[in-house]
Amino acid sequence: MGHDLAGAAVRILCFGSGAVGGSLARLLRQQGVQIWAGRRRAELIPPDLNPLKLDVVQGAGLDGLDDRFDAAVYCLTPDSRDDAGYAAAYVRGLENALRSIGGTPLIFVSSTAVYAQDDGSWVDEDSPTRPRNFRGRRMLEAESLLRPGDLAVRLGGIYGYGEGRSALLEEAAEGWIYPDQDPSPSRSRYGNRIHITDAVGLLGHLTLSRAGGAAERSVLLGVDSEPAPRIEIIRWLQRRLGVRPRRPAPEAALARLAAAPNKRCRNDRLIESGYTLQHPNFRSGYAGLIAERRARG
Repeated sequence: MGHDLAGAAVRILCFGSGAVGGSLARLLRQQGVQIWAGRRRAELIPPDLNPLKLDVVQGAGLDGLDDRFDAAVYCLTPDSRDDAGYAAAYVRGLENALRSIGGTPLIFVSSTAVYAQDDGSWVDEDSPTRPRNFRGRRMLEAESLLRPGDLAVRLGGIYGYGEGRSALLEEAAEGWIYPDQDPSPSRSRYGNRIHITDAVGLLGHLTLSRAGGAAERSVLLGVDSEPAPRIEIIRWLQRRLGVRPRRPAPEAALARLAAAPNKRCRNDRLIESGYTLQHPNFRSGYAGLIAERRARG
């Protein structure tokens, strides 16, 4: 990860230990970092991650955290995928977490949903943020709570290993026929992604940078180097899988295609941070998933 921890007693607090937060905690622990991981069901956290029973939404278990840590990471999953769920997890919960850690720098895992651009244009950390849906609005509201020295990492769509993270691969394997799209940028529906290995690796890299005192940026985009339309990925996957499209795609699949985001996020700051992407584009990331799928038979 590019950080020399020899002899260092780095102490990191992870709010949330789900698929991303839990993987991050384990990665940092393997690097010799002292980890404290918190969630409501602390019994689900491995003992070597120093489990803490925390409920940030209700503000429970947060007393005494103060300045015990060199950095903290806030990576929660809402209980419900609606406005109330997002407001609770990303706004009320973050407010409580920030109050509990004193001056400890915090990394907030945000989303590219904060952008409203839908014309295939390029965006970066300085582009206007005028989200049109509750997900983006709540993420942006949460970002506004961050203090000097904190960092918002706006991750693209995470794919890879884990429940629901290889849905596009399974969709391609169905062999559905999709209608041709107008190739113009305004119609090709560009999306932005990051493999879960890189999402976790990047967060670990940035967490250790903050713990070491680096605080040059307040926002950073976490995406790979090649935005690509959903339909392009599906067709590439079908070719690599040897799947011949044989029946029209169902309405639900066509609706997902039509509703896909359409912006291209730059990752210049990610590259400048010193992190090296293991999967700089979807072809690299999905190649491993295809190999694993074939190995399973």
